[in-house]
Amino acid sequence: MVESAFESRTTTDFENEFLYGAYVVRNAHETGDHWWGRRYLTQVFVRPIPSAIWPGKYADVGMSAITENSGMLGREGRDAHPEIPRGAAPGFAASAYVEWAWGGVLFVFLVGWFFGYSWQQAVRWGGIWKINYLALLALSVYFVAQSGLAVLFRYLLIIIPSVMLWQWAKAQAPRQTHRQQHGRSKHYQYSRSQA
Repeated sequence: MVESAFESRTTTDFENEFLYGAYVVRNAHETGDHWWGRRYLTQVFVRPIPSAIWPGKYADVGMSAITENSGMLGREGRDAHPEIPRGAAPGFAASAYVEWAWGGVLFVFLVGWFFGYSWQQAVRWGGIWKINYLALLALSVYFVAQSGLAVLFRYLLIIIPSVMLWQWAKAQAPRQTHRQQHGRSKHYQYSRSQA
């Protein structure tokens, strides 16, 4: 059983994520086909709009290639690469190279810096920074298994409502504290008058 499982993981076909990741890097390098941040902008601003409201949203913004394998195969998509399985994921390093070329090194550094900064703030201040760091930590598995795009969209889905709820809770806290203090002072005055 172990030998057959190992053999299937080392078979040289595109269902092996390492081979697929190496292939998309080589394809982007040879064709010079990089997205330069457009996939990330599309994920942030276009993806949240429901397809029922805007059916051809990706085609309308010129990003129809993002619908297959997150645009990892460039503008040609699976038409030029039919042997690639639908939904294959190359991992974070290959995704960064496809997006930014060698600027992907700076991008990966900035992502690492943001993780470190979030950890420092979580230790120093706690509060919403702890929630931020826990969200990043929980989603970090997507860097290895999927790509930066998988992390970005899910991070925004977690962090935006969390920040809004946190701000609402902070706005409610002074009122609650004021009511508690006001109630204590009335109780104190009542107990003194009884004595």
